[in-house]
Amino acid sequence: MKKFINKLYVLLFGFIASALNVYAQQGSSASGLLQSASTEIHGIGTMLLNVASGLIGVVGAIMLVWNFMKRAKGDQQSNDAIMNWGSALLFTALALQILRVAYF
Repeated sequence: MKKFINKLYVLLFGFIASALNVYAQQGSSASGLLQSASTEIHGIGTMLLNVASGLIGVVGAIMLVWNFMKRAKGDQQSNDAIMNWGSALLFTALALQILRVAYF
């Protein structure tokens, strides 16, 4: 895991260094560079949160329907599964909204 994180740091550093090189060649000021980077990060973060919300919602809805169908057939353990999936969906929706408000 540590090797992966180190490789991620190297990749991130290379990306930032190349971006700074491109902006330096364009003659941009530091404040303009920071403003454009902030705008890009905000857009990417918002997009990733929307994609994560959509995926979690689709998977959660499928699993809730699956467990409701099992419950209709008389499986008593499906009550626990419905409760677990429902509470997990509520918790993740709340966590994603907290991230959205705190960072984006």
